[in-house]
Amino acid sequence: DCTDSPYEPDSSSPESGPDPCDLPPLDPAIEDGLHWIVEHQQEDGSWWMQHSGAPGTDGPPCAGQCANDGTHGGYPGAPTGWGIIALLSAGYTPVSGPEYYRNSLCKAINWMMDYQVPSGGYMHFGSYDTFGICEHLVAHYAMAEALAAMDLALDGGLGGGSSCEDMADGGCEIDKQRLRASVQLATNFTIQERCPYDPNETWHPIRIVCNKGGWHYRNHHHPNDWFSEHYVWADVLNAGWGILAIKASAMVGIGVDANEFAIADASLDSMGLEKEGFPYIGEDGDGEKTPAGYAGEITAHHVGVGDVVQANDDTVTTDGNPEPIKAETGGTVAWVKSIGEQIAVNEFYLTYDGQDGLATHYDYGTWGHHNIGLDAGAIMGRVLLGTAPDHGAIIWWLTNITPTANPYHTFFGSRAAQYAGDNGYLTGVRAALAAAQTVNPGGHDHGSWPPEGGQPAGYCGRHLATCMAVAALAEIDNGVRLQP
Repeated sequence: DCTDSPYEPDSSSPESGPDPCDLPPLDPAIEDGLHWIVEHQQEDGSWWMQHSGAPGTDGPPCAGQCANDGTHGGYPGAPTGWGIIALLSAGYTPVSGPEYYRNSLCKAINWMMDYQVPSGGYMHFGSYDTFGICEHLVAHYAMAEALAAMDLALDGGLGGGSSCEDMADGGCEIDKQRLRASVQLATNFTIQERCPYDPNETWHPIRIVCNKGGWHYRNHHHPNDWFSEHYVWADVLNAGWGILAIKASAMVGIGVDANEFAIADASLDSMGLEKEGFPYIGEDGDGEKTPAGYAGEITAHHVGVGDVVQANDDTVTTDGNPEPIKAETGGTVAWVKSIGEQIAVNEFYLTYDGQDGLATHYDYGTWGHHNIGLDAGAIMGRVLLGTAPDHGAIIWWLTNITPTANPYHTFFGSRAAQYAGDNGYLTGVRAALAAAQTVNPGGHDHGSWPPEGGQPAGYCGRHLATCMAVAALAEIDNGVRLQP
C-alpha cells in the first residue's frame, strides 16, 4: 500500500534491465565489488577518485590500505556518478532494496542535487573545471538512470505489480520531483554545452574551434582563459557519456529533440580515424592531397614514417606559436613550432581501414591517437543511436578487439556487445574481469579492481575500475535498462 508514500510513479517505466521488485541473486564477485564501493563512500554521500581517505560506512576507514588512488582531484560528480551506476546495475534503487545499498544510493543522489549549479551542470566552476563537462556528463547519465530505476520500483517493477518501495527502516529520503527537475536542468545544460554543428565545416587536425557537435572537456563559459569564448574540439572521451546521458533523459520522458541524436552521431563521424595515413582534405594544383586546415605547409604531402615535416607559416595558436605539427620521435612526443624547424617522423597518425563506411577507431585528444576504452564508447554510442548491430564496423570491432579489464573498455564494450547480442564477447569480459579482480580475504581492497589499460583509467583510479567492472558484470547477468 503506497497511499502514504511521498513518491508517485511516472506514467512510463523502462521495460528491460534489472527488476528492483524482483532482485536477482548476485554473483559473489559483484557483491564483493559493491561492498568495496559502499565502504569507500564519503560521509556526505559523494565518492572521490582518491578513495583511500574514505571513512568507511559500516567498517573501518580505508586509511590508504587500497592502492591506486585516482590522480584527478576536484571532480566528485564523476566518481559519485560511477558509484550510482554500479549500485543501480544490481537492481537497487533509492527507495527499494537492502537498507545498506538503498541509503548509499539515496545519500549519493541527494548529494548530487546539492552539488548541481543553478545552470544545471553537475560541476563547479573554479580551479578544477578543466574536465568539468566530462564530470557533468557522467553524473547526468547516472541521475537519469536513478530516476528511471526509482520510477520502476514505484511502478511495481517489470511485472507492473504493486510498488516495492521499502522505507520501513526510515533513514534517507529523496524528493522525487526535485530529482526530476534536476535531471531536466542537467539535460538542458548538456545540450547547451554541446559544440555547435555545421555540416559544411571541413576537418581540422588541430580543431581549436570545432563545429561538428559533440562535447569538449571544458565548460565553454569557463571564466579563466581564451576557451571561455569558444566551443573547442569535441573529444571521444565525452562521446560515450554524452550519448548515454541524452538517451537516458529521453528514456525517463524528458524531451530531447531528435536532432540532438543525429548531431551526436555526426560528431562521431568527425572523430573517426579512417583516413589516408594523415587526415587529408582536397588536392593542390598538382593533384597531390594536402592536409586539412593547415596554413603552415608540410614538406611531404603524403606524410608517413621517414618523412620530414616543417613549419613554414606563422599562423599562430593561443600560445602565440605557429600551429604545431605533432610527431612521435623515439617514443617522445615532439612538436614543430618554430618557423623553418623540421622534424623527422617516426610514427605519425596511425589510421585504420574502417568497415562499410564506418570508423572502428576514434581520435582521442584530437591528435590521431586512439584509446581502446574510448573506442568502445564510440562503438556503443553508434548502436545506441541507431546503427544496426550487424553493421560491418560493429561486428568487426566485437570480433577483433579482445575484451580487457580496462574500465572504459569493460563498461562501454560490454554495453555494445549487449546491444549486438554478442554473448561470446560478454564471456570474454567475464574472463578478463575474473582474472583482474583483487582477491584478498580480510583485506580492505578485497573485491575491488585495479585500473588497467593506461590513461585515462589511471587518472580515475581503483574506484572507477571497480564501478565499471561491477556494472558490466551485473548488466551481463541482469540486462541493460537503457536500450537503443
